[in-house]
Amino acid sequence: MSFKKKYQDHIQPFWQKHLNRAEFKTADGITIAFAHIPFEPSNTQPCRGTCVVSPGRIECYEKYQELAYELHARGYHVYIIDHRGQGHSSRLLSNLHKGYVKKFHDYVDDLHQLITEFVQPNASGPLLLLGHSMGSAIGMRYMQTYPDVFYKAILNAPMFGIHTGAIPQGFAKAMVQRMWELEQKIGEESWYFLGQVNYQSKPFQDNLLTHDHERYAWLKELYEDNPAIQLGGVTVHWLLQAIRAMDQILIQANETLPELLILQAEHDQIVDNEAQNQFCQKRFGSQWQEHLKLIPNARHEIFIETDKKRTLAWRYMDAFLGHD
Repeated sequence: MSFKKKYQDHIQPFWQKHLNRAEFKTADGITIAFAHIPFEPSNTQPCRGTCVVSPGRIECYEKYQELAYELHARGYHVYIIDHRGQGHSSRLLSNLHKGYVKKFHDYVDDLHQLITEFVQPNASGPLLLLGHSMGSAIGMRYMQTYPDVFYKAILNAPMFGIHTGAIPQGFAKAMVQRMWELEQKIGEESWYFLGQVNYQSKPFQDNLLTHDHERYAWLKELYEDNPAIQLGGVTVHWLLQAIRAMDQILIQANETLPELLILQAEHDQIVDNEAQNQFCQKRFGSQWQEHLKLIPNARHEIFIETDKKRTLAWRYMDAFLGHD
């Protein structure tokens, strides 16, 4: 079945029937939007637990309709947060397209408020974390701060490092630091990093996210039809905060954490796969490859990749979660 038919016949009706939209205010006055997809257990399908989804940068909860459909079919309640500065949550700068956060740990605090005020009081079964890209970095910093909340975590293409191409990592970090220091002296709203601009729709042939034409066309249409959820590139300040968070993730790699499964996209050009390898080697030693599963030929967005790649990812996830 094509994705287009699957979406029209199954995913869209499911989303329209089960989606509950909600929001809350943070201590610093930011509105955080989230989605809740409840699960009603039956004699044939008991509840397996509650899954909290931590999306990647620029994303909104609508992007996760297919994943929510699949999690629900496996017996999970699903919560999906729109991180501050993106999706339906409050934007933080006068230019609404700039990717910005004052402190990376603000993301962690927002996730904690969602969990303590909404997820835990209503959860059924154990809590599962599922993160993608930046959302995986947020999830990891959350688990390093609150190690006893989740029983397991799946991290898809986690942002433990940023892909810098031919530019050495050390040089890239030094450039960000220098630009940030200059920005602080001038005192203006955080600048876009070099080459970053307001939201622009890219044709399929230029995308670095997926090989799947239909899923990419659907995602592109989602953003083009909803200008309010569009987000552009990253600011210098966001990059500095992300670098500090990623460094801290590696520093604390050996601390108490839930059981982990990491999915790695072989041809990822958004995040740094070597940083994922380094984290796993530090945490798991010689057994690290048992916890990191490579999806061959995949680009960064494994969950909107071709059916073959998604099926392999789900095979790993089902085995990790103990599904038949």
